[in-house]
Amino acid sequence: MTAPRLSQLPAAAQANVRRLAAEQGHTLSVPVSAPKPGKRVVNPAHWQGAEEGRGGLREAVIRMLRNRGYWPRDKKHILSGVRPEPGWVLHYGRAFVNPHLLDILLLGRHGRYLEFELKTATGTVSDIQRAICDSDGCQVARSVEEAEELVQQWEQPGGHAV
Repeated sequence: MTAPRLSQLPAAAQANVRRLAAEQGHTLSVPVSAPKPGKRVVNPAHWQGAEEGRGGLREAVIRMLRNRGYWPRDKKHILSGVRPEPGWVLHYGRAFVNPHLLDILLLGRHGRYLEFELKTATGTVSDIQRAICDSDGCQVARSVEEAEELVQQWEQPGGHAV
């Protein structure tokens, strides 16, 4: 059985080993490893959570959708047994967790869906968002009014169903 490396010990144990080694006149050299790279590259054009801009826009759009009768499709609402008449809000925000969905995805009661991206006035569409829009025909809304107009058009019979 091999002894654990110093770096594998808890911080308190590391301090204790260093103290004992120093008392006996030994020095311990612990290789310093480079920090691990992050799992994702952050696009500076995206909302990072600290700004009011898009976060405020997203919350206002969600409130508008709730006022129109759309519910979040989460555990609480699914288990309630009640199905919202217009449909579900399946996904909004958290693009850093799942970049393959746009900010807002509405699922209608009859199999139709509407997907659109929220951007502030100066926000730009990323490459993956552009690819989604090019293949699936999505829209970009830069205000609550634009988002509501998209939803109203989609809700109309023969509206731009996707």
